[in-house]
Amino acid sequence: MAKDNAQNLDAPFDMAFIERMDPLFNPLRVLLSPRLIGAEHLPSSGGMLIAGNHSIYGLELPIVPLEIWRQTGRHPRGLADRMHFSMPGWRDFLRNSGAVVG
Repeated sequence: MAKDNAQNLDAPFDMAFIERMDPLFNPLRVLLSPRLIGAEHLPSSGGMLIAGNHSIYGLELPIVPLEIWRQTGRHPRGLADRMHFSMPGWRDFLRNSGAVVG
């Protein structure tokens, strides 16, 4: 599976896909009212690690990286369990979003 990680890290983001998906998450934004505090402290280039913990359902997972992208122009790659990449459709969504096999 290490090969999957390397391929995924080298793959460009599908920004058109991300921009198309962004409005679909508006109901979650209304429900969860996410706030990104401290975006001005994130580096504008180079590597960074953002560690978080998601709720039991993980409903906030798609909107946190989108909010970082909206405020900073940087799109973080999410780390997903390899089990997620075994599901057709969901796997494609994750890859197009820039997710990395964990």
